[in-house]
Amino acid sequence: MQSFGVNRHMFVKNMVGRFIVGGPLYDRHLKALQQIANEARKKTIPVVAVVHNPFVVFNPQFERSPDYIFLSQRISTRLSDLGFHVHDLSPRYQEKMKTEGTVNLTGSWLSPQDCHPNPAGHEFIAECLVQCVTNTPGLMHVFVH
Repeated sequence: MQSFGVNRHMFVKNMVGRFIVGGPLYDRHLKALQQIANEARKKTIPVVAVVHNPFVVFNPQFERSPDYIFLSQRISTRLSDLGFHVHDLSPRYQEKMKTEGTVNLTGSWLSPQDCHPNPAGHEFIAECLVQCVTNTPGLMHVFVH
C-alpha cells in the first residue's frame, strides 16, 4: 500500500505550513465534496461540514494568519458556496485556548504523536456542533417533527 504523505504528491505547489491547499489530490477532494453536496441537494438533505485543524496555535489575531486564511477560511468559503452548512472550529479553538491559558490543542490529542481528538476533544467538538445545529434554522427543522 502506498503512502499518501506529502512526499508522494509530486505536483504539490501550494502549501500552507503542513497543509496541501492545491494540486490534483486537493482538486479531487473538492470534486468529491461537490458530489456530496449535489446528492444532498437532490434529496433535500442538509449537510454540515466541520472544519477542524488540530494544529492551530493561540493567536488573538488568527483571522490574519496565512494558515487560517488559506486553509480554514478558504475551504469554509468553498464548502459554503457548494451548499454545506459550515462550522469552522477555529474561533472556538481560539476561545478555548484563551480560557484555558494554553498555546495549542495538544491537550486535546490522543497522544503527542497522534493529533486525533481524545475523549475530551471529541466532547468539545460535539458541544460545538450541537450549538451550531441548534442555532441554524436550516438544520433544526430536521430534528423537529
